[in-house]
Amino acid sequence: MDPRVASQTFERVLDVLFGAEPLAFESDFGLDETVRRLSTEIKRPLANFRPLLSLDTVAAVGNVSDQEVYVWCERLFMRNGFKPVFSGTFHLVGKRVILIGKLTNPAICAVVVAWFVVTTVWTFGVLLEVAKNPFDLLGWCLLLSGPISFFVVVGAGRFAKWLSSDDERWILTAIASALRRSPSQ
Repeated sequence: MDPRVASQTFERVLDVLFGAEPLAFESDFGLDETVRRLSTEIKRPLANFRPLLSLDTVAAVGNVSDQEVYVWCERLFMRNGFKPVFSGTFHLVGKRVILIGKLTNPAICAVVVAWFVVTTVWTFGVLLEVAKNPFDLLGWCLLLSGPISFFVVVGAGRFAKWLSSDDERWILTAIASALRRSPSQ
């Protein structure tokens, strides 16, 4: 199997586990104006001090260029290692500019992938022991502990995603407001 196909398949499984749906934002402007407006709305990262310098409690922070957009949310005096991140690219469809991407959570995905490897090794090790002694009840119980602990970690990841749901709304609102013409224009 091609490693890229395996990687894409595993990424799709993580997207399903954590609800990372593809998102599309159509801009009311051309590409240059869209990048300029989004760059104005999305502040540049500044070592978690962007909300303080913006004199606000929350700031949409990230990197915007005509090749890619990478946006997350920073809160004043709070550090969230499991914050959601929007990652996308601009696409030109006819004369329309569309920003296509998805909200992901790289930290949670890294933890889940690492824990998947640990539980897989654990489960295969216990399975080898159970194959040697199939009448050992403790071995069968230990065999279930690997998959159960994996699903506990997935549940904790879903809980962390739920705790960060306001950040997701903040990011999506910041992007949408930058790409839409205000009613007075």
